[in-house]
Amino acid sequence: MYELLIKKLKVRNKILFEAPNRSPLTYSDLIEKMANLQTEFHKLRIEPSDPVAIVLPNGPDLGVLFLASACFGIAAPLNPNYSKKEFLFFLKDLDAIVLITDPSIKSNAPSAASELGIPIINLVQNDKAGDFSLKPSTTILPKSGKFSFFNNQISLLLHTSGTTSKLKLVQLT
Repeated sequence: MYELLIKKLKVRNKILFEAPNRSPLTYSDLIEKMANLQTEFHKLRIEPSDPVAIVLPNGPDLGVLFLASACFGIAAPLNPNYSKKEFLFFLKDLDAIVLITDPSIKSNAPSAASELGIPIINLVQNDKAGDFSLKPSTTILPKSGKFSFFNNQISLLLHTSGTTSKLKLVQLT
């Protein structure tokens, strides 16, 4: 997916993301950021078969992190407004290996992740829209290998109720 993204980006100097009080992010900046995030995910021991829970408000940081998680892990975005009980269910059901969130937002996600023993990675915004640093708040331990049942081609995990009104976890490629 990452290689396809790079091949398709031919308008490298055009603005991709803008946000109040931050300078714009160009397509070239995105390519550089994705390469950096690939390295960061590797250092954080996040592999292509690992579900990465993302709890962020809508915006350029979510867009870039979603792309990176879908390329280098399995993106699992969650609504920041869920209750702690909902986060406990979703994080456990996803088998999330980490939670990436912005510590400045009000959310029950960090509390639920801590209760489940899921490492938390804080997203810290940089000057450009969609540019950020990832700062683990805890040590990320070597994995147990329990995530091997996921196909490496999976890019996104979503909960949906479909027409049955019963929650199901859907894997998307």
